[in-house]
Amino acid sequence: MGNRAVITTAKKPTEDAVGIYLHWNGRPESVLAFAEAAKSFGVRFSDEHYATARLAQIIGNFFGGTLSVGVGRLRNLDCENYDNGTFRISIENDAVVLEQSPDGRRDWRRLDNEQLRKHAYWKASDDSEGILADIIAKNKPFFQPDDANQKALAV
Repeated sequence: MGNRAVITTAKKPTEDAVGIYLHWNGRPESVLAFAEAAKSFGVRFSDEHYATARLAQIIGNFFGGTLSVGVGRLRNLDCENYDNGTFRISIENDAVVLEQSPDGRRDWRRLDNEQLRKHAYWKASDDSEGILADIIAKNKPFFQPDDANQKALAV
């Protein structure tokens, strides 16, 4: 019924690691775009709790509303969700690394970011600038507010 996934930034995911549940946009092309947007806003992936919080904010800002995103311990999330499984995000040599597991416990495989960026989601169309640009546009007022937005947020 969805396009589900769980995302973690834990270096070695355990049942106690924190993750983000996505009901929609759980394919690797979208998860990579969320991670790339977080990196572009300066999210520190070296601190997995901080990174998870900011990544959840970016995803929530993109979706809007109050549904489709959850945060919890991996043991309580649907890591084996019959759609996309679980993703682990890290940064190596200033580049996003995306790994995928069917259940968040085994068989982690590194994904090819260049191949993922060739997906139609990443291309501009009549109603989108591409998923990464769309995510950044929806989040820019919160992460890089201009003077008018800064004044509105201060109220």
